[in-house]
Amino acid sequence: MAEPTHSPPLARRILLVTDAWAPQVNGVVRTLERLTQELRAMGCVVEVISPADGYLTVPLVTYGEIRLALGARADIEARFIRFQPDAVHLAVEGPLGWAARAVCLKHGFPFSTCYHTQWPEYVNARFPVVPLAAGTPVAGFNAPGPKDFDHSVVAVGDDLRAACLQALGLDRAAARAYAERFSWRACAEDFRRNLAPLPPPQRRRLFARLRLMRRRRWPKAA
Repeated sequence: MAEPTHSPPLARRILLVTDAWAPQVNGVVRTLERLTQELRAMGCVVEVISPADGYLTVPLVTYGEIRLALGARADIEARFIRFQPDAVHLAVEGPLGWAARAVCLKHGFPFSTCYHTQWPEYVNARFPVVPLAAGTPVAGFNAPGPKDFDHSVVAVGDDLRAACLQALGLDRAAARAYAERFSWRACAEDFRRNLAPLPPPQRRRLFARLRLMRRRRWPKAA
């Protein structure tokens, strides 16, 4: 008789590091804001590190609405140790994402990331001398795919015009029922399942060691 398998506990304390956040207004920010709201409604504690946290920022060349945070690694490491997350997610491969990646690698802490937009194509379009490979995301996390769509309710194709015309012929009730399977709550639940939390025993040992190291490095004044 096979022994029952136990799934690892889902992350409850989540550190979200993103270079895209309010006051920016775009699809990535909207997605992350709703994701954070849903996770908190599910009982998760979410700490967000973003350019709005008082870091020195500079405008992204050719896209001034985007502010890039510089010199944040030390603060990210301090917040990482203070927050003691179950899991770390790097939402965008900008300066904050790279700094948080360095912190995670330094301490052997797993992290997840995702690919929200055509960042390599944006960079290459503005600066043709920069190869597309320069925009490769900082990492990838395990996720099932590619998805097999039900073509009776989803229009998919390389030709946008053809796909739009195909969509007009779909059964609206069936398409709506299919789309509602991917609610914000369902997305948040799927996101949480795809995180890479450190097993609790290892997590406790790691942060106990880091707290001890910090006390030795910066002892309290007598």
